[in-house]
Amino acid sequence: MTTGVGGGLQAYRRIQLESMSPEDLILAAYDIAIQSCEKRDSRRAGEAIVELMNGLDFTYQEMGGNLLVLYDYIYRRLREGAFDEAQKFLQELRDTWAQSLRGGGGSQPKTHAEGREATDTGA
Repeated sequence: MTTGVGGGLQAYRRIQLESMSPEDLILAAYDIAIQSCEKRDSRRAGEAIVELMNGLDFTYQEMGGNLLVLYDYIYRRLREGAFDEAQKFLQELRDTWAQSLRGGGGSQPKTHAEGREATDTGA
């Protein structure tokens, strides 16, 4: 069976995602959610937020709980069609996460457009 260009690209993206660190997967989920907000795709953005929720670590219960509440709020706003508001929250969270991975200092974090193109798996 021959895999077309689309199938090969999807396989490449899947392998790339599977080889990412957990920290980079979080960035990828943010990027997918942000891109999906731009495209007004509530289903895909919602799926990315659910992945962020599922990936929460409740070792630090207060932090995990606060993020869960925030993700739930963003998810509900998406369902109500408030894409711009959801995108604003997601971009801020993504930038904060990227900054924390760099040790809290240095240059400005990349925006999702400058981030991994591989996270845009199309849909």
